[in-house]
Amino acid sequence: MSKLSEKLLDLSGSVLSSIYAPDSYSDLLVEIWGTMEMAYQQNKETVFENFEEVKSLIKRDADTVLLIEERLMEGFNAFDRGDKELGRKIMLGIYAMQLGNLR
Repeated sequence: MSKLSEKLLDLSGSVLSSIYAPDSYSDLLVEIWGTMEMAYQQNKETVFENFEEVKSLIKRDADTVLLIEERLMEGFNAFDRGDKELGRKIMLGIYAMQLGNLR
């Protein structure tokens, strides 16, 4: 498996876990991070770290990368202002973009 493929899997998984943001994470994650808010902040940080790693490796689908970046910001902004339904919809939309196919 290539480095890009591994990073895309990491990004895809962290985006998918964002559908639990900001207050529906598992008890295990809350136990690990201390609070639901800390679990949310850690997930958000992980998504953006994974995205930054992927962004530098994508050559062919640069336009899609820009769209993903915009949508990630929109999704987390929705969560931050309390619109969980919109945030989840956006994150599921990003996940449905088949991130593993980016090159």
